[in-house]
Amino acid sequence: MARLLLLAAITLLAASPLAAEYAENMNYQSPLTTRPDLARSPPDYEAFSSGRKLLQAGPAIAFNHGVASGDPGIDNSVSPFQASVILWTRVTPASAPSGPITVNYKVATDAGMTNVVMTGSTLTTGDVDYTVKVTVKGLTLGGVFYYYQFSDASGGVSSLVGRLKTLQQGDVSNVRFAVVSCSNFPAGYFNAYRSIADQNVDLVLHLGDYIYEYKDGGYATTFADTVDATRKPAPDVEIVQLVDYRIRHAQYKTDEGSLAAHAAHTWVTVWDDHEFTNNAWFGGAENHQPATEGDWFVRKANALRAYFEWMPIAQVDPNDPFRIFRSFNFGNLVDLTMLDTRIYGRQQQVDDPFFYGVNSTAIQEQVRTSPGRTIMGDTQEQYLYAQLTSSQAKWRVIGQQVIFGQFTSAGRAGVLPPFVSYDAWDGYADNRDRILAQLQSGKISNTIFLSGDLHSSVANDLPRFAYPNSYCATVDPTPCAYNATTGAGSLAVEFLTTAVTSPSALESLFGPGPAAAAGAALLTPIFAADNPAQRYLEWNSKGYLLLDITPARAQGSYCYVSTITSKTFTTDCSNVVTTQSGANHLVRTGGNIPAPPQAPAPAPVGTTSAPTGTTSAPPGTTAAPGSTTSAPAATTSAPVSTTSAPTGPVPTFAGAGPTCDATSSRPNQCFNADGTFSICCPGSCPDSPGAEPVCKA
Repeated sequence: MARLLLLAAITLLAASPLAAEYAENMNYQSPLTTRPDLARSPPDYEAFSSGRKLLQAGPAIAFNHGVASGDPGIDNSVSPFQASVILWTRVTPASAPSGPITVNYKVATDAGMTNVVMTGSTLTTGDVDYTVKVTVKGLTLGGVFYYYQFSDASGGVSSLVGRLKTLQQGDVSNVRFAVVSCSNFPAGYFNAYRSIADQNVDLVLHLGDYIYEYKDGGYATTFADTVDATRKPAPDVEIVQLVDYRIRHAQYKTDEGSLAAHAAHTWVTVWDDHEFTNNAWFGGAENHQPATEGDWFVRKANALRAYFEWMPIAQVDPNDPFRIFRSFNFGNLVDLTMLDTRIYGRQQQVDDPFFYGVNSTAIQEQVRTSPGRTIMGDTQEQYLYAQLTSSQAKWRVIGQQVIFGQFTSAGRAGVLPPFVSYDAWDGYADNRDRILAQLQSGKISNTIFLSGDLHSSVANDLPRFAYPNSYCATVDPTPCAYNATTGAGSLAVEFLTTAVTSPSALESLFGPGPAAAAGAALLTPIFAADNPAQRYLEWNSKGYLLLDITPARAQGSYCYVSTITSKTFTTDCSNVVTTQSGANHLVRTGGNIPAPPQAPAPAPVGTTSAPTGTTSAPPGTTAAPGSTTSAPAATTSAPVSTTSAPTGPVPTFAGAGPTCDATSSRPNQCFNADGTFSICCPGSCPDSPGAEPVCKA
């Protein structure tokens, strides 16, 4: 019956004079038109069909949640091929509207919006939470910047101006991504986003945990409870219902950094668990209690619907609404593939409280290393193999949610119990080995995995690992041979970005500050020894990753903001790890990524119709009821670049040679003879200028 009702609604829409306007807003099509169990209530189209006059007389609106662009594409239906991109906004009506709201949009080649090349109009209603998402085509490929803006029907109220960038094509010399994850609103200000707004990047890649589900007093709300009450979670419930997820998304998009970064850059996003709830998998979640929170699949559908309404993401397959794995091409330089290792095909974690063997280490070990175990599902796995084997680009970049490399410890008596990251790829060892074996057998080089989720920074070489019952452990160890010094045996590399604001494991345990830094100094050498392929580990800093790719090399710069508890901050991008083309091995290189040609200036972020923050439920919604492996993280070095166009470190130093100068702007900094620096050390420096930057004990 539900399917028939939905089909009838779609038929009525097609017959309506306003069909084109509704159809242009993707949130009436995606991702639910083929899933009656997820269907929204359709608008009363007959009541709206009397003409445009009613629409022009709608309520006053504001654009409180900014603008965004996402999922840049290639339109190959025309010759020559053209660029496409998704534009997003949300209107906030001043009063409950009696009908749909008309939203106009335009695209121009200048920030002043005077050279307009495209205009359009669409409709929105409360059925899609007054969100607007349109696909714009006919743009020029080749990394071209455009500007866009939304307005009400009369043109009297306008959004802030956003800037987008089309995909580079052909012979490409440089691609740069800003990579983020784990942005927790009550944990602090999104200064990392604000810093990214000033960077020159092709895309912002968000690897998940864009929102968090907890209520006030739950995970990471101390800052909101003690410093800035405007950042307390809204609504003040653990979000389960559709209205809850909508209000939470709305709150996160009022952060000043979020407004700036979304307006300045085109984004590509995937979800992780907290867009649903903690430690989710296909059939459930650690933080979902069916007895009190209802059916998991209903909650999952609510989260899905709100995510597609509030994010600038395209629907990949209308017949497969939970599919978000997809690919983007940057000419002959980069093929980018985004995966879903969380919701689409993940099997249950062995430390899930509902897992049958959760109290048996033996069962957990047997299952996590079992043949055929999957974190992504067969359909997605085969898709990844097809992307890897068919790629003709110099580099293959895989964006996904959780740490891919080994992150385990045998433990140390009195310090650390044995540890396995069951929620990450360590908990799905055979799936990881199948992918690495594919790279090995296919002689596929220059593959980069991007990860998040951990709330720390990690960089890994990626050899095959001889886990229990694996081919290397039971048949032949040769495919898993790895030399940590030379990198021989590594098949790919991994850059894991830190959190925007979410606390690290050590900060959650000890609190931020000296105690967490001391914990990092203690644990860093343990994890370095137990994970020999680990090339960089920093536990506690907040920020993002800049991945800069040329034909010759790929460099990851870990950019850290000085604070998330004040809106005044600086950014340090001095921790750089590099892999040369063909090496599949990471080396700490120090210094900053060289800046590519300067991008056009983004449009001003400030606007009277885009307030900087509110935690109240947006009108039109209903409130819901009721230290590094070679440089320890414990460092007192001061950030050295500012929020306006971060340019990297400008240290002061005394004399020449590799001396740690406690009076410099970077205490304990080891300087080379030419005045450049190697690394921050808690003790003494390398023996000679220019030496491999490894701190002496």
